Amino acid sequence: MKLDVLVGGEPVDALAMITHREASYERGRELVTRLRKLIPRQMFEVPIQAAIGSRVIARETVAAMRKTSSPNAMGGRTFP
Repeated sequence: MKLDVLVGGEPVDALAMITHREASYERGRELVTRLRKLIPRQMFEVPIQAAIGSRVIARETVAAMRKTSSPNAMGGRTFP
């Protein structure tokens, strides 16, 4: 069976592989977990999915970066 990997909803041909039907779920889960650890955080969530045909068998999400700011950096005025 052909195991496709979708990053942000778009298929990535370089990550697709042919696996046996019985091993496809484990291979998909392992690949998606590794990719989640490798891909750096973005300004928005990035879903990573392993799919066979149109059926998604594994999914992980790269979390979005948190917004960090202080009032002084934003031009705010501080009062003593």
